[in-house]
Amino acid sequence: MKAFRSVRALLVLAMRLDRTRFVKVAVLMVARSVAAPLIALGLAWFVDAALGGDTGRAVLVGVVLAALVVIDLTFEHFAHLSYYELGELAHRTLNEELFALANEAASLERREQADYADKLQLAREGLGSTLFALESVLQFCGLLVQIVITTFLLATQDPVLILLPVLAFGLVVTSQFAHRVRQRAEERGAQYTRQSNHLLELATFSSSTLLELQMLGLEEAIIARQRQAWDRATAHRWRGQVIAALIQCGGQLVFIAGYAGAILLVLWEVASGRATVGAFVLVLALTVQMSGQVLAFVDLLTELQRFGVTLERMDWLRGHRPDGTSPGCPKATAGKWGIRLEGVTFRYPGRETPAVRDITVDIPAGAVVALVGENGAGKSTLVKLLCGMYTPTAGRISYADGTEVTPRSGGEGIRDRVSCMFQDFAKLQLSVLDSVGVGDVRDQGPRQVRAALAGAGADEFVDSLPNGLATVLGTRYVPGHEPSGGQWQKIALARALMRPGAELVALDEPAAALDAAGEHALFERFTEMAKQTTDRAGITLFVSHRFSTVRMADYILVLEGGRITQAGRHEELMRTSSVYADLYRLQARAYT
Repeated sequence: MKAFRSVRALLVLAMRLDRTRFVKVAVLMVARSVAAPLIALGLAWFVDAALGGDTGRAVLVGVVLAALVVIDLTFEHFAHLSYYELGELAHRTLNEELFALANEAASLERREQADYADKLQLAREGLGSTLFALESVLQFCGLLVQIVITTFLLATQDPVLILLPVLAFGLVVTSQFAHRVRQRAEERGAQYTRQSNHLLELATFSSSTLLELQMLGLEEAIIARQRQAWDRATAHRWRGQVIAALIQCGGQLVFIAGYAGAILLVLWEVASGRATVGAFVLVLALTVQMSGQVLAFVDLLTELQRFGVTLERMDWLRGHRPDGTSPGCPKATAGKWGIRLEGVTFRYPGRETPAVRDITVDIPAGAVVALVGENGAGKSTLVKLLCGMYTPTAGRISYADGTEVTPRSGGEGIRDRVSCMFQDFAKLQLSVLDSVGVGDVRDQGPRQVRAALAGAGADEFVDSLPNGLATVLGTRYVPGHEPSGGQWQKIALARALMRPGAELVALDEPAAALDAAGEHALFERFTEMAKQTTDRAGITLFVSHRFSTVRMADYILVLEGGRITQAGRHEELMRTSSVYADLYRLQARAYT
């Protein structure tokens, strides 16, 4: 049962986070839970003593009752102060794990799939209730204690009254069924919720899209689409809520009928002389308590079931992390090649046609390598495979020392050996020092950042800023400086150059926002940098559509339909009747 799994998981987590505070909370909650049914028992004794003229006993019971009432009213408040802090600790811990699952544990191709995105979205939303879930767990355990004591006290008056908790259990069953209905409705609407959030982001926060939306007059259209997506998500959830409410209503009516029957039964026994007035007071107080307990129990159970679903989604996300192992591979003898691809094929989940297929090639060590091809040829996919962000569907990629390149061998194994920049690079709205420095958090001092900026040709731009490296880029959060598209790209490129010892520097369209002269100058610097570092056998791999730049590369790979159809130097490729030669001449004619 999801609710009891939530109870167990949160209790274990709370014990691990702060055992002393948890024990304190548990003692306070148990004391408060025991006090409530004992108050009903004390009332019965007080009434019988008062009606029997036993003043001394009545006074003693009254004092005990007063103490129990104080415990009942105050102990939960004191417990709240501690379990609120525990809840915050649990919330932070689970969110940190979710962050790790979303950013480190799963392969990139898995995170890009809709089902993974749905689970991640719902888990993130569900973890927002961690604080209340832990509170619910403690109250839930307290209610269990109360219900056990209440059932025992009712059984001492008449065994038939045990049926009342049984009816309460029926209410719990209907509540579970109703919760499953809500859960299915929530999952059906998840994709529309994500779409709504995305459109809301476009229309309100995304500065990169606001200008285009305004120029095209799409504000109202985006808002209408967002409203439509939100209405569809709401419709799924509302339908589930209505059906669930009807199911719960039926269970509550059955319980109310049993509650009324219990009262009538005790009244009949008092009238026939088989029970005292105190017994009637006891049963009346306990049944009133039990009605509140059961309703609270059902509400808490629903909350815990909901959080149990969140924990299941976390488990699902954990189950889609790499297993931490990589297939064994023999050590290769270090030679003239730096990275070897052997029969590499990659197909995106849900697609029938591979993005790249049967690629076998040795990329020379210490070389500047260009990757060219028409749009959709598989260039960006191949770059991500080389960076270990995708796992090949077939074949393998390995370094000269035998290390296999897969997400499973990520972390300090491969990621520290690779630096990269992609077409959809991040625009980190931080200071220049931080926005560039995060390219290598182990060594991000001003000297290293300035060296990377010089390599990317961004040093003059940064020197012109009012506060130099301390200038905040972007204006979304603070009044900073908004760079142009080309300047943003140079900052991203500098970030990729923060690891001078990287064995692979992969640049996917690193100069798309620059003019032809700017790109040419940039790659001249890259070529010179690569020649200066050949002693470490590093590889610089770049994707470009400008063939005047590509011809500077030491080695050129031509992709067509996901396959490498040509490989060699510019002069070698130009001597053949090939796609590369045709594209080069076509572009050259366009420039002349």
